[in-house]
Amino acid sequence: MKMHLFKHIAPLFIIVPFLLSSCKKKDETTAPNANTTPPVYTSNTIWEKYLGYLTTVPYLPDAYSNYFVYSFARPNNGTAIKLTGKFANARYMSINVYDQKAGDVIGAISDLFIKPDAGSVNSYVPGFDASNQNRTFTVDIVPTGTDTAGLTNPIVFSSGIDSISIFIRYYLPTGDDLGGVELPTITMSEASTNAAVAIPSNESGGLIAWDSTRITNAYKLVPYLNDTIRAVRTAPSAAFPNGDTEYISIPVIIDSATQVAVIKFKPPTYPASSNENGKTEVRYFSLNQGDHNSYNYGGIYDKNFANPAKDGFVYVIMCSKDAAIEAKIASLGGTTMIWTVPDTRTLLLYRYILADSSFSGNMKNVKIFDSSNSLVALQSLRANDAVVAMGDYAPRGIMVSKDSLLRTVDITKLIPF
Repeated sequence: MKMHLFKHIAPLFIIVPFLLSSCKKKDETTAPNANTTPPVYTSNTIWEKYLGYLTTVPYLPDAYSNYFVYSFARPNNGTAIKLTGKFANARYMSINVYDQKAGDVIGAISDLFIKPDAGSVNSYVPGFDASNQNRTFTVDIVPTGTDTAGLTNPIVFSSGIDSISIFIRYYLPTGDDLGGVELPTITMSEASTNAAVAIPSNESGGLIAWDSTRITNAYKLVPYLNDTIRAVRTAPSAAFPNGDTEYISIPVIIDSATQVAVIKFKPPTYPASSNENGKTEVRYFSLNQGDHNSYNYGGIYDKNFANPAKDGFVYVIMCSKDAAIEAKIASLGGTTMIWTVPDTRTLLLYRYILADSSFSGNMKNVKIFDSSNSLVALQSLRANDAVVAMGDYAPRGIMVSKDSLLRTVDITKLIPF
């Protein structure tokens, strides 16, 4: 089953996960009898679910992320939106609001900065009171000109924007796909009068086709790299970006019957629990493999990489299913990533969430690489190799034969740079 998608494509490194279910009917909102009490329209079933672990998800998602999306046409320029929910049990959560027509972010708030309701606690804040099971929050998404005094978590957007998409992101949710909580309830009103507004249907459909040249252009450069593997950062585009996430990409072409790809990088620190949130180099990192159609075929996230070798690097060996090779990788202290892409090519996405601004390995320091012109791009790739800006934190690697790997006695000798 393929996708029921949004109106605007995500950029190369922006995830828009798979549609699991759609709830769009008018009768999914509820209202008291308007003849006796003022109407209040609510819904928490209108969200569309996009689950990153499904391999038919386009736009290069992270295998460990789930998205919940509501896209709609605003009834008029005064419409405000209120989300009332609970902090999910997850490594990371955020709420982003977008201009649906342009794909631009117009406001956002992430877990640590969401103030809980009175009497509740934010479970992402270090030292929160775990005995307090009240963990609710309220986010108000309001047009410019709205009086935000008294609003706990206001997100203000231009009143002229007539179509909006709201994304809720959970990374590594526990308990279930929703992090053990119900999705936030949506209510709408006129910002100036507080009069209730009926909730429009979800219009998260009709994305234009994925432009595969975004990836195939990068593949054209691989033969010129002489079996070396390099990571680069491409320009972001205005298509539902998550401001907390950074990406670099690694194009690989392999003869999986005879070759393996060996990649190394120094891993950043990440929180072992919510008590370390905001105190590590990143909140989360991962490596995922995708194809030119932008489908994800699996990934590895931070704690599932093998421990660093004696030189401080994590070594990842990407290979076809092969018991002898896998046993060798384990004996060398490396991490096995099974090649599952139905192609000889893959684009690896290396991802950080909430990288500390002072972190020397921050991907934001990597210069933008343009793959549209192959000859120019080759020079750009050499000049803008992520290693230049990130040092040891940048992935780099080499292609080697399976025979060479089986003869290896020291994994740190595999990559000579």
